[in-house]
Amino acid sequence: MLHILLGRAKSGRTGIMARSVGRDIANGRRAVFIVPDQETFITESRLLRENGLNGLMGTEVLSFNRLCQRIIKWSGRTPGVRLDDTGRSMLLAGAVMECAGELTVFKSSAGQPGFIERFARMLAVFKSCGLAPKDLRELSLKNSGLLKAKLADSAVIFEKYEELLTGRYADNQDYFMLACTLAGECGPLKETNIYIDGFEAFTQRMLELIFCLCEAAPEVYISLPSAAGGQDGELYGLSENALKRLTARALNQGIKYEIKSAPAKKRKGEMDFLGENLFAYPHMQYPSRPESISLFEGRNPEEEVRRAAAVIREEALAGARYRDFAVITSAPGIYTPIIDRVFRQYDIPVFADIKRPVPAQPLVRLILALLNIREHGLKNILEYAFNPLMGFAGRDSRAFESLAREAGLKQQEFFYGGAGRLEGKPLEELERLRGIFLPPIEAFEEKIRSCRRIDQYARAITLFLEQYNIAERLEEDIERLEKTELPSQADEARQVWELTVNLLEQLELLLGEKAISRKQFSGMLAQGFARSEIGVLPSSVDCVLLGDISRTKTSGVSAAFILGANEGMLPAPISDDSLFSGRELDDMNKMGAQLEPDQNMQVSQQNYDIYSAFLSPSQRLYVSYSLASSEGSGLRPSYIVGRLRLIFPALEPESGLTQEELLETPASGLPLLFASIRGGLSRELADFLLYLKKSKPQYAPLLERALFPPKRAEIEPQRARELFFSRDSVSVSRLETQALCPYMHFVNYGLRPQRIEDYKLNLRDSGSLMHEVMESALALFNGRDLNALTREEIFLAADRILDERAPQYRYGYLLSSNRARRQTEGLRVMARTAVYEAVRQLAAGRFIQVGREIVFDNNRDYPPISLNTAAGELKLRGIVDRADMLYSGNERYIRIVDYKSGADKFLPERAADGTALQLPLYMDAVLSAFKGARAAGAFYFQIKELEGEDRILLSGPAVNIPDVIEGMDPGALNGKGEVISARLAKNGLTGRNLLSPAAFDRLIRLAKDRAGQIAADIAMGRIESAPIDYSEQESPCRYCEHYLLCGIKEKGTRLRRACSGLNLEEDNYEPDVKEKEAKAHAVDADAAEGD
Repeated sequence: MLHILLGRAKSGRTGIMARSVGRDIANGRRAVFIVPDQETFITESRLLRENGLNGLMGTEVLSFNRLCQRIIKWSGRTPGVRLDDTGRSMLLAGAVMECAGELTVFKSSAGQPGFIERFARMLAVFKSCGLAPKDLRELSLKNSGLLKAKLADSAVIFEKYEELLTGRYADNQDYFMLACTLAGECGPLKETNIYIDGFEAFTQRMLELIFCLCEAAPEVYISLPSAAGGQDGELYGLSENALKRLTARALNQGIKYEIKSAPAKKRKGEMDFLGENLFAYPHMQYPSRPESISLFEGRNPEEEVRRAAAVIREEALAGARYRDFAVITSAPGIYTPIIDRVFRQYDIPVFADIKRPVPAQPLVRLILALLNIREHGLKNILEYAFNPLMGFAGRDSRAFESLAREAGLKQQEFFYGGAGRLEGKPLEELERLRGIFLPPIEAFEEKIRSCRRIDQYARAITLFLEQYNIAERLEEDIERLEKTELPSQADEARQVWELTVNLLEQLELLLGEKAISRKQFSGMLAQGFARSEIGVLPSSVDCVLLGDISRTKTSGVSAAFILGANEGMLPAPISDDSLFSGRELDDMNKMGAQLEPDQNMQVSQQNYDIYSAFLSPSQRLYVSYSLASSEGSGLRPSYIVGRLRLIFPALEPESGLTQEELLETPASGLPLLFASIRGGLSRELADFLLYLKKSKPQYAPLLERALFPPKRAEIEPQRARELFFSRDSVSVSRLETQALCPYMHFVNYGLRPQRIEDYKLNLRDSGSLMHEVMESALALFNGRDLNALTREEIFLAADRILDERAPQYRYGYLLSSNRARRQTEGLRVMARTAVYEAVRQLAAGRFIQVGREIVFDNNRDYPPISLNTAAGELKLRGIVDRADMLYSGNERYIRIVDYKSGADKFLPERAADGTALQLPLYMDAVLSAFKGARAAGAFYFQIKELEGEDRILLSGPAVNIPDVIEGMDPGALNGKGEVISARLAKNGLTGRNLLSPAAFDRLIRLAKDRAGQIAADIAMGRIESAPIDYSEQESPCRYCEHYLLCGIKEKGTRLRRACSGLNLEEDNYEPDVKEKEAKAHAVDADAAEGD
């Protein structure tokens, strides 16, 4: 007889069924309790708890699939090897390959990633609804256009799949059909009561099996959710439909049945009120603020998770068990990683009832990378090089990535050598790395090269894994994970190995003799991995349950946290990647296909899943949503939140976390401690810090250094000299970096981090190329009548030099692609402009070139600049791009020109700060080299594109001597200058950087003094993060790569005061620089105290 029990959610239906099973056990009768796959463990626990038993004594809790296997086993039949989802996908992939020539609309997509998975889902629907290939052909004949072609192709693939299956294998749906056939002959079933619970709907195959059970078993009990007269009938649409189908079929087959309802609760609480109204139309309103329902508004998902962790931790300390809590989300991809990390900080054990994808695992990535090692450029080679299971040294993998990115390494250069394009050290490094990374690839290629069949490919992979001891390395990783208290990750790695071995064995068994290409085999294997999922068992009995709202059915928890109640997440968007559109499925159903689930059914299922999750706890429900995603984009609350607040008008969202909630454990409190240190410690944080020092004394010194760094960070002077002054001389630019920010100098020249630069032309490369073009072009024109040169002649020279030099930059990048060639043409425009403007400036005046690329350093063109500093003698090196000389009577005046690709501008105040020392110090070096010459000016020449009639003007300090100015720019004296930036006033030329000879001398002396002080700071080990206080646009922090290391995130934090209002024309222009520096340091210390 068929017994149907109806009742709303939380009406006690499962308890009634469980107690009935208890009576069967007491009477010595067998029972089978059928539930969805993921609920077997929870249901077993409940049966024991409800009946006060220590064991089930002959009663089994099974899924429908396991019941089918049990019936077949009881009957002694062998239907063939049972295929799991992965095996079914493999066989389906083989079927698609065999019939590819017969396909029409699916012909092009059949080989694309994801097609097999999508067709496998559709095939399961076809078979679960009782459709065969001939049924699809009949439907095809009734349709036209695209749907007709899709159905015809589906019939071809379906038929080929069944052909490969028949006689050798069986999938889940085949087991259903065979179990239906055998149920009546199955002796054990005649003495077994059947209980079915936890379903809202049944497929056609399930219905067939249920009525076979009705005929074979003494009693069949089915529990179904029902609106029971409530205002939310639509919510129970699936179960109401299931009830109609059950009763109609029972009448049709002459099966006796009865329908009972679970007794209504006499006393109803807030959770019952929620259940009756959440999806009710119209709904009622609760008269007061609910005590058992909480709503939380988090800034982001992490704050949601931290709030849940804080509540659970507090309740656990008060005596609650972790197993009394469930955390449920419809966005496990977003929340699971955060929960793993945060719950670990709060010392909360958690069991994730969430299937995890396999393709992200190292073993899977390694196999697929090797199979596709000659595809997609260097992507798979890098994947292989960094795979931990290969055991390569991390420094070698990083060196290979660096060379590959910087040199734009091509795949063939890795496999066959790069002598055609690379030379010198890059070529030597490539050959060294090839010696490390190539042998295993060659070993794999040797095994795979002769493979033509699936079984050969599978054996080749197995042999490679054995040759390189991958199993042993994986076991070492598993042991390491277990030692570091990450048992779930260790279990995942172990499952992946077993799954991989099983997958290779299934391929060999199912399709072993099938001829296939390497690319097809790789695609088939990738598809098998994509269809596979892994789950882990709880590490202990007492764990918080983390579940997916569409999968996890919680039972017996006291409190549940629903995280991510945001629009677009709850409910989650319905997937639309089916091979058939919603309209096409509806058309097929109208023609009698009875396909399930259609889109309306999916919506109903989602709503019921939400409903079940909200009603799952017995005492407390916590619902939360975020205002922004982890990336910062805005989010809106779900309509469910709106429904909650309509039902409970007094329910207001809470927000923010208290310090007590954040300080539950040492690990959870550290982020707040570090974030709050600059604003001063509250009493709670100070107490927390004291607790940390006492409970973790070994970490006390580290905490002190991290939280309270010295006001002026320093290293030992002896170590500083070894670190920074290992060479006989230092560059002027290093001193400027120290002046911009001591910490920037420390990282760049002390730590020297390795930078990986992509294969493209960066600003430094383009600047160097422009320098070369300028130097070579002006050398070519030196001694010629510059006024006689035509624009075309100048452009031709610039072009020729650029074309000669371009292949040498960034390993030939400028000739490597059409995009790079377009960049070259952009550089050509700048090169032509720069050379033309430089020739024009020289031609306009009486200065002549006397040197280009002048190097002053030990054993070079001229000696380095020598400075006496507090730390001893310092020698500065540098390169002057160009020096020009003016002969005026008995005097010689010299100017220097420094080519710049950026928009550098010179201000005397910057020289006083130490951030613009190059021009005055280079001028001092040149004056020392050209004995007797006097300074005319030191200039930047900005290389840039021009518009219209614009000109490039020299920018920098110039000596305001009329004859010298006229020798540089004849038009300047009558207000028509085209070389330097100056304006004509009543009393002559004026300009910010026009200096008297005495002022120019002061500028040089100022720069040398400041350079000496900066050098002394470096030698004394000053390395604090204290950038100079320039405007936001000019701040050294704006383009600094190290701001995450130093911790300065906002303007105004420990900035050093910049010089302003410097007048070099005054005799008393300069303060005592040492006194000024001391004052600046005092200001820094005061500022730090204020922080």
